[in-house]
Amino acid sequence: MHRYVFHIPCAVYDNGALKSAPWQQVIDEFAEVLYKNTDGFFVQDAVGYYKGRSYAEKLLVAYTAADVADDFVRIARILQQECYAYERDGELFIAKLCLYFQRIAFLCSLGKRE
Repeated sequence: MHRYVFHIPCAVYDNGALKSAPWQQVIDEFAEVLYKNTDGFFVQDAVGYYKGRSYAEKLLVAYTAADVADDFVRIARILQQECYAYERDGELFIAKLCLYFQRIAFLCSLGKRE
């Protein structure tokens, strides 16, 4: 059984301006994956800090034996962030995305987590 903590920002910076992010959509879509692998999960409010900026975020905590990290990164792409953070059993993972022609094109670390 693994303990996952998925970091979901509630806002994103776009050209220096803080804009609302579709965090609830990420939780709703990810919940469909989680319900196939566990009976429940919980979400708590937090404040994230990145590159000298702060923002509201949700921490989604789930206990499951399944590896659901790739599903999270796939779904969280709708937030259009340069990277996505999650923890598994107390170890932090950062999934970095490459920017290609001003859009997120593919996962840089295909097949591995950095």
